[in-house]
Amino acid sequence: MFRALIAVSVCAIAELVRKCKKMHEEIVKSREELERVRLEAMESATAAVALQAQTREQDEGFRSQLSQLKDEFEEEWLAREREWQTKMSAKEEDAQQRLVEISSWQQELSRLRTEAIAIRSAIEKVRSRSTSPGRSEQESFVSESVVSDLSLNKENGAAEAKTADAVEATSASPVREPLQVMR
Repeated sequence: MFRALIAVSVCAIAELVRKCKKMHEEIVKSREELERVRLEAMESATAAVALQAQTREQDEGFRSQLSQLKDEFEEEWLAREREWQTKMSAKEEDAQQRLVEISSWQQELSRLRTEAIAIRSAIEKVRSRSTSPGRSEQESFVSESVVSDLSLNKENGAAEAKTADAVEATSASPVREPLQVMR
């Protein structure tokens, strides 16, 4: 029996040794797996740090690019605003100048209308006198030709005087005369 006990003990010890070896192999495998996981975790942490740094750099790049684009936009906006203000002020000056020209043309037209009315009324007075009863048609014709010659001489003299006045007025005043603009 003692031998059986030794045999059972040897079997039990052999089984324990076999289990210990198996557990040792599992522990080694677990250590290897743990080391592999630890290396992967370190690589992941390094990659995460690198990604964070890259993200920060990209954010900084985007911020600086956005700031640069904003500055460029504001500069372009201000330049265009100045350009439009310049154009608008030029148009306003041109409009004011045209208003002055139109006003002077209207004054000249009014003056010419007044002169035309005066000439017409003078002609009507002369015609009414020349066709009055007691005058012959021959006398009327002669007086009309004399009146028209006189009025032509007056108009020519008045035109020469107006031309001289216009030259003096042009040299004296900075406002352009409408008749001078047309020439």
